[in-house]
Amino acid sequence: MVRNKGKIALAVLCFNILTGVTTYAKELTLEELINVMQSNSYSKQSAEINQKQLDVQEKSIDLDGKNKIVLNSNANIYSNNDYGQSTITTAVTYDIFNYRNIHNFDTNKTSNIIGVSKDLKDFFVSEKDYNKRIISYTRETTKITDLQTINTDVIALIDLYVSYLNSKEEKRVNEELVNTYKVDKNVKKTAYNVGLGSLYDSELSKVNFENASNNIMFYDYKMKNIIEEIRKNYNINILASEDTLKDFTEKNYDISNEYFNSIYDTNVKNSEIALKKSEEELKYLKDDDRLPSVVAGVNYDIDNKEPYFTVSVSKTFDSYKEDIKLKELEVEKNKISYNKLLSNKDINVATSKVAYAELLKDYYNLSRQVYITQKQYEIYKVKEEVGLATYDEKVTKYQDYQNAVLSYNQKRNELLAYKYKIEYRK
Repeated sequence: MVRNKGKIALAVLCFNILTGVTTYAKELTLEELINVMQSNSYSKQSAEINQKQLDVQEKSIDLDGKNKIVLNSNANIYSNNDYGQSTITTAVTYDIFNYRNIHNFDTNKTSNIIGVSKDLKDFFVSEKDYNKRIISYTRETTKITDLQTINTDVIALIDLYVSYLNSKEEKRVNEELVNTYKVDKNVKKTAYNVGLGSLYDSELSKVNFENASNNIMFYDYKMKNIIEEIRKNYNINILASEDTLKDFTEKNYDISNEYFNSIYDTNVKNSEIALKKSEEELKYLKDDDRLPSVVAGVNYDIDNKEPYFTVSVSKTFDSYKEDIKLKELEVEKNKISYNKLLSNKDINVATSKVAYAELLKDYYNLSRQVYITQKQYEIYKVKEEVGLATYDEKVTKYQDYQNAVLSYNQKRNELLAYKYKIEYRK
């Protein structure tokens, strides 16, 4: 049995080699993560359900009650005929069509009546057309809101991606420090043992080596946790726990005005739709209040072979009209909100440009800082070799240089990430 298992394992290994199927970790780009997230994230799934719910509501509006049959039964029983005759009425209604069966217990007679009836008010104030317009507005705002939610997730994903790349940069710097301190540790220990160096330098190089080694383990751990957070929070199924993330493939950090000018457009659009929707609702309330309900019916008594007509008129006179007043105030409030967002549009664009300019400023300043700290380190390296500077002073300059490189590369990541985030901050 053990031998068979070995053969199976060997066969699987050979198959993987021949077909190119391996279990090696993948290195994924930000674009790949975003593409998967936009099509498979929990927010995307929720957005699809929202649209399906609206499909159900719109289908119900289109049917306009034609999917329903209403059955009513009403009995009037009197012990004394002076108060009225005992009857039972059964009615079936479908759309504008109706059928009534009326049985009189006192006369033992049954009437069967068929008919059609329609509220003529619908020709002037159509509830179906009104509901179609309202759900159209609702669908637009739902799409925008869902897109905003997905874009917010994308921006959060970009932040995690940057955190990963910055941790990777921290790890890279500490790996360089480990390589340097490993050499220093051996040199300083040997120098101390032969009486040519101090115990402090020997201990310092050892501590620096151990600290950098611990930092590498920490950033490895941190990166794995970021991978898990991305995979689970955004349902990115192409990402496995052993995978890694590539540096930004985009190297150009210039942002055109087109990107800036489109930020927060969806907020303005949503506010505009909310205003139009409330105006539509107000118009319907006023029209509905103004016109009476006039229900006209044509009926035929099957048993008596007699047609007849019915007309009923109803109108509510409301001197206060609370619902209309409240809706008018809602329209005014929506106008204020829309105008505010419209006027703040330029401010938001300007604020985003300032933030971008600050990133550029820091990036260029750090590039110069890298150059200066590198030169300082090179000077102190020579000075330490000729005895004009201590090992501690040289190490401090070396760490300053590595920290400057780290800050520069991390700022570059932030700058490139900002370009991506502007694209999704709509």
